[in-house]
Amino acid sequence: MKQITQLDTGDKISPFYSPDGESIYFAVGFVLWKVNVSPQSGEPVGKAVKVADLGSTAIRHPTLSADGRKLAYSAWTEANNLWEVSLSPATQEAIAAPAALTNEAGTRHMQPAFSPDGQRIAFAALRRGSRWGIWTMNADGQNPTQITVDGGRSPSWYPDGKQIAFLSVRQGHRRMWSVTLEHGREEPLFELDDMEDVRLAPDAKQVAFNFTPHGIINVGTITLAGGQPEQLTFDKELAGWPCWSPDGRWLAFEVKRGDDTHIMLMPSHGGMPMQLTSDPGQSWPYSWSPNGDKIAFAGSRDGVWNVWWVSRSNKTQRLLTHNTKLNAYVRYPAWSPLGNKLVYEYAEITGNIYVMDLK
Repeated sequence: MKQITQLDTGDKISPFYSPDGESIYFAVGFVLWKVNVSPQSGEPVGKAVKVADLGSTAIRHPTLSADGRKLAYSAWTEANNLWEVSLSPATQEAIAAPAALTNEAGTRHMQPAFSPDGQRIAFAALRRGSRWGIWTMNADGQNPTQITVDGGRSPSWYPDGKQIAFLSVRQGHRRMWSVTLEHGREEPLFELDDMEDVRLAPDAKQVAFNFTPHGIINVGTITLAGGQPEQLTFDKELAGWPCWSPDGRWLAFEVKRGDDTHIMLMPSHGGMPMQLTSDPGQSWPYSWSPNGDKIAFAGSRDGVWNVWWVSRSNKTQRLLTHNTKLNAYVRYPAWSPLGNKLVYEYAEITGNIYVMDLK
């Protein structure tokens, strides 16, 4: 195994060799790059160079012709923002059509998290030409404020509402950090290579996360002081994306079974999981209702994504949004502690296929 690109320079996707084996093409963010490599050793030769850049349009799925003279790729334009759907606190049913909270082109907004008093939302944002960062805004979408300037994803609030914990990769080190909102002061918490999609427990004493020590995603926990992580699931396909119940006693997470994913529930200290959903499609949990009975999830049924919840007590499900577009998706539905709304990532993708001649 050889490292071709530098760490901490953005997520690389769609890598492939040129037909002559002397170059590797890959996409970073919106841009397509090429790095020359030695066919004998596989080592990079020189620096990566930009091949194609369409501005706010993302290049995806590139492929070369057999003679290496033409490059084909799809080009996506994505409208991605945070939306809200209002709920009845009594029934947790939707009582209004969804509405946008943010309205910004060329940016991905994801992983919203409500403050304990329900008045503010922290979220991760990726702007073109910059890294992931943590932002906050009022619960009505007003007063967006950048909190971190050196990266950050997976925000979680401390119980006092004055600090946010987040994950950030800096100088090749994957660490949990905390930031104090009043002064913007950041403090490192602990470092762990095999963690992603981290969620802080309600008492802020530990975190749950995707744990991949053996190449398969499973659920792990670790104290906020660091130390030895504990693996809670030992699934052979996938078990991940855990989210805490409001009292910290339970973890909901997803498992993969063939082409489908389902929502599972287990005690937060580990134990026998219980399956809550069995529908064909995708079920990706993210948050709980304030009373601890319902789990909000992004669900795909027949290829269409919407926001749902499922009851822990009786497995009842409810559809909360009514998207019908196959080119749209939802992610990360966060339930307000006030019980009056869910905020989630909503995106619509449009695109075309392009062919370009290479020099």
